[in-house]
Amino acid sequence: MTEDFNSTGNNGPSIHVGHERRVSARIGAPYPVRVRSLDSEGQKFKEETLLENLSGGGLYVRLRRKLVVGVPVSLAVRLSTQPARDLPAVRLAARGIVLRVEPPQPDGRCGTAIEFQQRRVL
Repeated sequence: MTEDFNSTGNNGPSIHVGHERRVSARIGAPYPVRVRSLDSEGQKFKEETLLENLSGGGLYVRLRRKLVVGVPVSLAVRLSTQPARDLPAVRLAARGIVLRVEPPQPDGRCGTAIEFQQRRVL
């Protein structure tokens, strides 16, 4: 079972806890993320979307394109929900691989879990 809680009582990031196999905690925050990779057709693409959740080991996003498990991915995450024009923010640059791809949802997006291979904070 997974619970969401937010210690600040507002609509900021939430921390997921419960009975899970994950080694590191994860936060659910709609941070903007840019994803670059190859889709299931082998076509290069770049997509801007919002993060579903983030942990020390990887992240989960919903993409308009379907990826293939094992494909390399480059990521750039802006670690703020404030518009870029309002405030500079810490960014995360990462390279990873696709761990899991879920079937398309009614909106056409595929849930995609990505494991970090390299990451750095900018």
